[in-house]
Amino acid sequence: MKRLAIIWHSMTGGSKALAEAAAEGAGSAEGIATFLLRADDADPQTLLDADGYIFAFPENLAAVSGVMKAFFDRCYYPCLGQIEGRPLRSSSARDRTGATRCVRPNASPPAGDGSASPTA
Repeated sequence: MKRLAIIWHSMTGGSKALAEAAAEGAGSAEGIATFLLRADDADPQTLLDADGYIFAFPENLAAVSGVMKAFFDRCYYPCLGQIEGRPLRSSSARDRTGATRCVRPNASPPAGDGSASPTA
């Protein structure tokens, strides 16, 4: 059975609702066990035990929220070299351009986000 870790942080409840909806949808698929965890409660072992990930969080000042960033910082070295290539999806309530680059530095901006290149 494949294991999907859904890790979230929310200040207003929007990202929590998104994570819960993802867990409900994934939980209805055959052969997938889902684990829904607050970023404060997740640790490196959570990532090591999962086969794939969904991260849901608010975008603050065009970046990942502080609590989610702290989670990634906690997990970076213990997971380094052990989880690369596993599927992941990140989502936030805004256009995700800045936050997506924080989570997936080589990712393209989300399609149709309407962002323009900065001009001098």
